[in-house]
Amino acid sequence: MARLEIRKLSGVRTHDLNGEPLVIGRSSSNPVQLRHSNVSRQHCVIEQADGRIVLRDLESHVGTTVNGERITEAELKTGDRIMVGPYELIVVDEDAAAAPLDLSEPINDAEPSEDALAALRDEVAQSSAELGSARQEIAALTQSAESSRAEDRVSKERAAHAQKELAGLRQELETVLAQWQAEQEAHDRSRADIRLQQEMNASFQAQMSRLNDELETLRSERQATTEHAERTIESLQGSMQQSRLEIEQLEHTRADLLARLREHDRSQHQSQTQGEKSQKAWHSLREQMTTLDGLAAQLNAVQTRLAKAESQWLEADQVLAASPPHAPQAAVARQRQTQLSSQLESLHQQRDDTVGQLCSRMQKLLAEAGELPNDAFQRGSPSDRGAAVEPMGFLSKLRGRKSQPSA
Repeated sequence: MARLEIRKLSGVRTHDLNGEPLVIGRSSSNPVQLRHSNVSRQHCVIEQADGRIVLRDLESHVGTTVNGERITEAELKTGDRIMVGPYELIVVDEDAAAAPLDLSEPINDAEPSEDALAALRDEVAQSSAELGSARQEIAALTQSAESSRAEDRVSKERAAHAQKELAGLRQELETVLAQWQAEQEAHDRSRADIRLQQEMNASFQAQMSRLNDELETLRSERQATTEHAERTIESLQGSMQQSRLEIEQLEHTRADLLARLREHDRSQHQSQTQGEKSQKAWHSLREQMTTLDGLAAQLNAVQTRLAKAESQWLEADQVLAASPPHAPQAAVARQRQTQLSSQLESLHQQRDDTVGQLCSRMQKLLAEAGELPNDAFQRGSPSDRGAAVEPMGFLSKLRGRKSQPSA
């Protein structure tokens, strides 16, 4: 293992190169400290890796030289001479004996240069200045120590007096603390009572707000139900009026049909050759009349149910208007109104369907009656002529349906 010799006129020092980085500089934290003004705090470093020894300059202000050449980084070999300020460092082999420093002969086999002597004188002057500064510091420290002793005595006296005052203050503090704790407990109880009152107020306000919301909801529902009922009644009244008009039209059509049938009966004797055909047509016409009677009866039944449902809906609305919003009878009345509204819509649809069927059957009946010859009724059999009175029953039923009161 190689080692590093540090040579100066005052002697020789050695450092083993054991693989760890070896920092050289003026700072006392470096493994190798060289105290001189021409040496930077961290001047250079020697590193070892893969069996190589490398010297690297750490941007020193005077630089580093190896065998007389200034370098930034260089690989070292045994015998290389390194100059760091006034110091000479030599890489030697561990097995080789250290060459004694002959102080009678200068380094590098030459007389000391003027620069070396100037550097030595600077170092001696710097050491003398540092020694004088150290003496002044020692004197100042001695004076400071005497002053510190005097201050220490005064401080001890003040401390004893302060301890007495502190004992008195502690007693007063304990008394004040006990009073404060009692007041704090009373304050905590008051705060607890206030918090409980605030919680009760908040709960009461929440209940009032919830009740107000429910009341507004009930009012809105009642308003919406009333408006819907009014629209439904108006629609039903309009539908009833339309139905009355349609029934009147059907009566006019029926009267026209009866007139045609009478005309057909008067002209029956003029078409003896068409008797069989007229008889079949008359049977079909009588069947159509029977169907119309059934539809008229069905329409009367629907109208009766519709009038009853409207009357029940109005009774429920009167109960709802006379009852408080949260009363049980109000809830039953609202539920009854909902059921009756659905029933009214269904009956309205049934009535419209029945009227539509009546119109369709009547148009078909008029078409078939228009195809009959004028004397078809007279050529018919006595039973066929007797059936001519059946349209009067249909017409009376239509008139009875028209006379039914509407809601």
